[in-house]
Amino acid sequence: MAALAVAGLAAGTALTGCGSDDGSDGKTDNAGGGKSSESPETPGAGADQSQVVQTAYEKTAEAETAKMRLVTKTSAGSKDVTVRGEGVIDFDDGASKLTLSGDGKRLEQRVVDGVLFQQPPKEERRQIPGGKQWIKVDLAKVAERNDRSGGDQISDPAASAQYTKAISDGKVKKLGSQELNGVQTTRYRVSVDVDKLAGPHKAEAAQLKKQFGRHLPMELWLDDDGRIRRQQMELTPKQGEMNAQRVTARTVIDFTDYGTDAEVEAPPRGQTADVTNKVTG
Repeated sequence: MAALAVAGLAAGTALTGCGSDDGSDGKTDNAGGGKSSESPETPGAGADQSQVVQTAYEKTAEAETAKMRLVTKTSAGSKDVTVRGEGVIDFDDGASKLTLSGDGKRLEQRVVDGVLFQQPPKEERRQIPGGKQWIKVDLAKVAERNDRSGGDQISDPAASAQYTKAISDGKVKKLGSQELNGVQTTRYRVSVDVDKLAGPHKAEAAQLKKQFGRHLPMELWLDDDGRIRRQQMELTPKQGEMNAQRVTARTVIDFTDYGTDAEVEAPPRGQTADVTNKVTG
């Protein structure tokens, strides 16, 4: 059950998973569709561009809700694992609802008040203790315990957009323009300073810094209102991490239909089994 919970989260998180488009060359993603009209890389414009990307999350959150689509791909040696997901997010309270699919399986996932709920495929629900339909993982408790023990962090995939709050000053480069899902966007390359992550992400930051270093590369596609339309991260653990295997993880998350209905409720208590302790080991 712990493996199942971790697998579902790894599929969605922009910090442990990776994403690519359908049949792309692995360099330029188009996971959400739309016409690509990317222009050649242009030099950064200093403080003005830094201000644009550093306020991207604030501008995005003003819309309150959005539809979210993600594609993740993790490569380890000769093996690739790809998981796709789609659903909705409420930026105001961090709630999200996703349907994740990969390796011929499909599961439902919700995050409400920092608690993860997953409903595995029907054929795997017999593994859930007490004959329940859903498993439950308290993300705050996992982060706290793993911060003390040095274990792997589990992240809410929908919360990854908040990492734009920690973009490093002066490390912003404008790459050009691209049409995504029928919307004209501007593409930027930025760096996330994990030391700037605070609040519920503080425990994650220590583990991220250990695995990937202080600065995490990210690319953002922003619309004319400064809102995030796509977020991409590609990460490779430092030497010695991940059992010494070369692991490349890339995540692409698209946001569309801002202002959509995104009401997310926790499953009935009687249908959930708390496996937080199993996840933390």
